[in-house]
Amino acid sequence: MKWNHVFAGIFVLALLASFGWFLRAPPQEPEPQQPPMTVEESMKQAEAEQAQKDQEAFVQQWRERNLRRAQTSFTDAPMDIKALLTAIVMGRTPSDADLAKFSKEEINKTYPLTEGEWGIDKGYTDNLLREALLLRNFEAAQALVKHGADVRYNEDEFAFKAMKTKTAFGMEDNAGIVPFPDYAFGNQFLTLYLENGGDPNAYEYDINNCLLNYADGNHNLQAVLILLAHHADPWFQVPDEGSEYRYDSFFVTIANAYDVDLEIAFRVARKGYYDNAPPDKLDGLIAQYQGIAKQYVGSSGPSDLESTWGLQEVLNLILKGNNRAPTRFIAELLAMDVPDDIGGFYLAPGQLWSPPGTPQMTGDDHGTEKWDG
Repeated sequence: MKWNHVFAGIFVLALLASFGWFLRAPPQEPEPQQPPMTVEESMKQAEAEQAQKDQEAFVQQWRERNLRRAQTSFTDAPMDIKALLTAIVMGRTPSDADLAKFSKEEINKTYPLTEGEWGIDKGYTDNLLREALLLRNFEAAQALVKHGADVRYNEDEFAFKAMKTKTAFGMEDNAGIVPFPDYAFGNQFLTLYLENGGDPNAYEYDINNCLLNYADGNHNLQAVLILLAHHADPWFQVPDEGSEYRYDSFFVTIANAYDVDLEIAFRVARKGYYDNAPPDKLDGLIAQYQGIAKQYVGSSGPSDLESTWGLQEVLNLILKGNNRAPTRFIAELLAMDVPDDIGGFYLAPGQLWSPPGTPQMTGDDHGTEKWDG
């Protein structure tokens, strides 16, 4: 009995202690409740959800349509290659185990293009890596290259197509023209090409363009800088097939007063790629800029002054990087006083493409970003 009393007492004391702790414990704050959405917020959320569904439906239909095209090219391929093709086209990433079953020759096996497809007239062929790029499946491209896929198929088509592949796609790609489109997604493939045996000076005879000139022609500033970082030669001249003629180098091509090319030249010069140039090539480039400067010396119209401002920014950097003093028309152009409210680049420091919401270009548009070169 005594032990029963003892246990009962201990139980009561424990109960009282826990009750006392409960009394001393601070009250719990109620969970804050989110205010109900306004009608406008609710409509925006519904629009965003519908846009997401529309985008997913578009991509699915686009993949299915391309699968039919790709299957036509791969008609004679073995069944396991066809299964791999289907996975790549539909956006899946083949595993190491999936690809280990195939030899390098099987991964690079080529097949005839679908009738009417671009490149068929040039004798191009289809392969798994090509489909990974066309279907925007970067992870699959990485996996294929890891297992021996040749990035230099079809005269380096992989690199040229990569530089035209915009980040915006599907419902969001309205083909709007902005000063510097966002090619960040496609430039992943370009980097993959350069890091796996690609030639930074690759060119195509039919377009008379090396990769640098092609990147400039598409206003792909990021690709230009990627190529130069991988030792592309900005003085390289594409040879004309069947003759001794050579086309203009990248540096000569962008030596003009066009606002986008001036901005590309400025960004390249800031990175030091003009510095310590071969004297004979630099002399030719300076001579070209002399002719351009002559056209703008003494100009007073707003558009001409915009070009004058850009030329001043570029030429100051080129001359400084080569320890050259300005002469003749360049000296006169650099001495011109451009009003403070005229001149500027499209991109701010650190930007490589036009930020979202940038309006389409018109003939009267000019950049407004001014920063130290």
